Amino acid sequence: MEAEGLTPPSTLELNGRVHRYCGKDERNPNTWVKGYDNGDGTAGGRFGNWRLGIDEPWFFRPASLTRLSREELEELRRRNEEKRKRAEEARIAEFLRVSATASKILRQASPARPDHAYLVGKGVLPFNLRQSGESLLIPVRDAEGVLWSLQFIDPSGSKRFLSGGRISGCYHSIGPKPVDVVLVAEGFATAATLCEATGYPVAIAFNAGNMLPVSQALRTKYPSATLLICADDDRQTPGNPGMTAAHRAADMVGGVVVSPDFTLIDSTAEETP
Repeated sequence: MEAEGLTPPSTLELNGRVHRYCGKDERNPNTWVKGYDNGDGTAGGRFGNWRLGIDEPWFFRPASLTRLSREELEELRRRNEEKRKRAEEARIAEFLRVSATASKILRQASPARPDHAYLVGKGVLPFNLRQSGESLLIPVRDAEGVLWSLQFIDPSGSKRFLSGGRISGCYHSIGPKPVDVVLVAEGFATAATLCEATGYPVAIAFNAGNMLPVSQALRTKYPSATLLICADDDRQTPGNPGMTAAHRAADMVGGVVVSPDFTLIDSTAEETP
């Protein structure tokens, strides 16, 4: 993790669940790691950072372990495959649970107020957002329109998702029904600014790491549309994750990267967990 510029967690439970936390200089828990106990003294899993678009594997093997025989390796692979299947089943069950929770919250919410402090501060319209208490609610849907989670934005601009929900490949659309051109942006304020300025539909990907999965979902749904990947220019962040993610997405789906001066209008960086 340190080689990728991320801060390792102080502790880690090897239960296959994603552990989110705030890394160095982070206000939101964008850094994550999950791990499995392989039952033979080794452990492994994945780690990453949603905002930076990092997703990498990790493996730990104590130097004290002797070399495994072919039979032991085959048994280890079998056990790992069983664990993977059980973890995937648990993950899907959690997705469905969060989906039901999100649907209930959204049904009970009211249309977002135009005078919400976040909207006023960004100078944008609420579009089709809803509001629960002081939090704006942004639906997280797949390309078929299935609701999987919600993003909450409080008046100060702090953002969070329902814990355990599906995010990858999901987005929220604002503006007219897509026809010839679809824009993809990271955060709501940027997307709203773009939609107001251009009149084009915009898909909100929520973070840099989700720009590619969302762009792929849109390309499948709208195969002949021009996809404009609107990059957040994170020039102050090493590696400029916003631009890097946008170019990668554009390369993979035949889209076009644009990075106009909307970053000057959206003066507060779109950071999402």
